[in-house]
Amino acid sequence: MQYVIYQLEYQKALKAQVESILNRLHNDNFQMVSEYLVRSYEDGYVEPCTICKVKGSLS
Repeated sequence: MQYVIYQLEYQKALKAQVESILNRLHNDNFQMVSEYLVRSYEDGYVEPCTICKVKGSLS
C-alpha cells in the first residue's frame, strides 16, 4: 500500500514540475522548446525540485 501512495505522490510531483515548465514556456513567450532549453542552460535556471519536496513529505 505504501508503494501506491508513493507512486501517486510521485505522479503529482511530476505533473507539477511539467506544469511549471509549461507555464515558463508560455510566460516567457518561447516559440520552441529548444529556446527554453538554451536559455535554461545559459541562465543556469533549473525548475524547482518538486519531487524532492514530495520525498520529504513522505518521511
